[in-house]
Amino acid sequence: MRLFIAIPAPNDVRQNLLSVMEKLKPLSRAPRWVRPEGLHLTLKFLGEVDELQVPQITSAMKDIRASKPLDLRFRGVGSFPKHDRPRVIWAGVEDTGALAAVAEALATRFEPLGFCREEREFSPHVTLARINSRERLDNLVRAAAAFASYDFGAMQAADFELFQSTLKPSGAEYTSIEKFRFVAEEERAQ
Repeated sequence: MRLFIAIPAPNDVRQNLLSVMEKLKPLSRAPRWVRPEGLHLTLKFLGEVDELQVPQITSAMKDIRASKPLDLRFRGVGSFPKHDRPRVIWAGVEDTGALAAVAEALATRFEPLGFCREEREFSPHVTLARINSRERLDNLVRAAAAFASYDFGAMQAADFELFQSTLKPSGAEYTSIEKFRFVAEEERAQ
């Protein structure tokens, strides 16, 4: 099974993301756009995992703690790896440092379990589309640039989820396996 840990985008942010995606979709057939229910902020990609490892994974997730909820702002549209030849179109997530600390705690906790650290620096984002084509994307890139500082909304996050990703010809489908609170109730009340 293919697993990852993420924070789902809240409904209001999801609707704003979908609105911009609908404006960009007609500009190119190259992107595979993420399904509305699949819009999320990935904290740790685990990859292919034996089902027998799931209890060990969920146990490790229960150990992650933050002192307060994460204040997240979803802002801007960009692309990886290069602006002129995008492979991924994304919406940014602004981090006050606490989000990176949670991602680092996950990386540290999972490394002894055999899950490698990412070589790239953590770059919080919500994937909007993936591109596996050489089709010219000038119009799409230009239109996406108009949303470079667009504000999609904000949320406070005190939970993350373990998801299973099932790859299908129509795109990946995500199923939540379990939700975990990383901020204690008494800490949330403050």
